[in-house]
Amino acid sequence: MKRRRPEKTTENASSPVVFKQICAHWKWFEERAKLKEMHLNSSEEMLTAKLLQSHFFQSNTQIERTQSTPKEDDHLYLCQSPIYDINGSTGPLSSFMDLIETPEKLNSINLWMGNLETKSNLHYDVSDNILCVLAGSKRITLYHPNQSLSMYPESITGSSTNHSLVDVHNVDHQKYPQFNRSQPIHFTCLPGDAILIPGGWWHQVDSSPCTVAVNFWWKSSVEEHPIHPGLELFHLKYITENVLASQRKYALDHFERDRTMAPLPSFTDAATMTEAILLGSNQHCGISYGIPVSLASVLVRELNIDQLMDVLLYAVDHHPQRLLNLLIGNVITRKMEEYENEGQKEEAEMELFYSKFFPKLDNETIPKMLDMKEQFGKRVLEYILRQLNITPS
Repeated sequence: MKRRRPEKTTENASSPVVFKQICAHWKWFEERAKLKEMHLNSSEEMLTAKLLQSHFFQSNTQIERTQSTPKEDDHLYLCQSPIYDINGSTGPLSSFMDLIETPEKLNSINLWMGNLETKSNLHYDVSDNILCVLAGSKRITLYHPNQSLSMYPESITGSSTNHSLVDVHNVDHQKYPQFNRSQPIHFTCLPGDAILIPGGWWHQVDSSPCTVAVNFWWKSSVEEHPIHPGLELFHLKYITENVLASQRKYALDHFERDRTMAPLPSFTDAATMTEAILLGSNQHCGISYGIPVSLASVLVRELNIDQLMDVLLYAVDHHPQRLLNLLIGNVITRKMEEYENEGQKEEAEMELFYSKFFPKLDNETIPKMLDMKEQFGKRVLEYILRQLNITPS
C-alpha cells in the first residue's frame, strides 16, 4: 500500500485546516483526465460514473437513505463504506486503494458517495479526520468543541450521543435558543481539496450532487490517552470541577442582554453608583446559563477597580446586607479576582482596602456570600448537565 505523509500531521491538531489541491496528483484524477480525453462531450457526473464503474464494486456496502432533494427513491448514499481498517481488513472497495495515496498511522479509510444532494446531521467524532474530495463539492460547517453547550446533543444514554438535536438548516429557535449564540466556521472543498477536522469539533457536511470523497481517521489525543480503568470516578470529578470553574466564570462575563434595555447610566460618586446598583438588584435585564441577570450585576461589571472599591466601602457602611442580592456578590468576587490577577493595584493598596472592608462585615455576611457562590455554582452545573442532555428524564 502506497503511503504519503500529509504536509501537516494531525498530532496535537486543535483547529481545522484546508489543504487546497493536496490530492490533485492522485491516480483518481489521472484516470479521470484520460476519460475526459476519450469522452469529450461527457458531463462531469458521467465521467465520475465511468471511472467508478471501471474499478469497483459489488454493492454489499453500507447504504443509507438521507435527507435529500426530490426523487428520494432514486437516492443512493454510501455512508462510511470501509476501504481499509487498522487490522488490515479489506472489503469490496479495496480496489479503490489503487486510486488514492494514504498517510501513515491510520485507523481506517472510508468512501462517501451520493448521487443527489445530501447533508449529514450535526455531530462530532472523537477521532481526528481528514476528508478528501474527489468529485463534486462539500460545504463543511464547524463549531469549536467549547460550544458544546449550544449544540444540544442527544441523550448520553442513547446510541447517538455525538449527534446534535438541532437541524442546522431549519433551527427551532424556541426549542434550541442557545444555538443562536454559536459561532460557525465555513469551508468549501472542491475536487482535489482536503480538510482536517480535529476530534471533538462539531461539524455538518453538505454535499453537491454526484459527490465522491474518502476520509482517513487517526486516533486523537483523547483516544491516545484514555482514562485509566478504576479511576473513572476520579477523572469525572476532576473534569467536572474544571468545567464548572471555567463555565461559572463564563456565565458571569457573558449573558444574553435584553434588547429593550436602556443604555447604562454613568455616575461620578460612590453614593450615586451604589444606590443605582442596589436599585437595579431587582431589575432583570438579561439571562446567562438560564439564570436571570440583574441590572445591578451589569453595573458592577462595568466599574473599574477604583470605582468598585469606593462602592464596596460605601455599601459596607450603609447597606451591608443588600450586597447579597442576586448575583451581585458573585460578580463582585469575580471582578476583585480579575483586578488582583491583572495587578491593577499594588499589593499594599489591596491590603489597605481589605483592612477597611472586611472588619465592617458582620459574622453572617461572609458565610452568606460563600453560600450564594455555592448555590450559583450548582445552578450553573445543573444548566450544563441539562444542555448536554445528561440529566435523567
